[in-house]
Amino acid sequence: LYVVSLDEGRQVFTYALSGSISAGPAVADSTLLIGCEDGAVYAFREAMP
Repeated sequence: LYVVSLDEGRQVFTYALSGSISAGPAVADSTLLIGCEDGAVYAFREAMP
């Protein structure tokens, strides 16, 4: 997973997932949700300063 800044177009975060992403991401309550083909679900929130 690669997260890119919309303002600057630069990579700000990477994370190795356990499998291939199975569908488009979802956002709920400022949380990014990603589901993988192996059944794992990941939730990411922006770190507070």
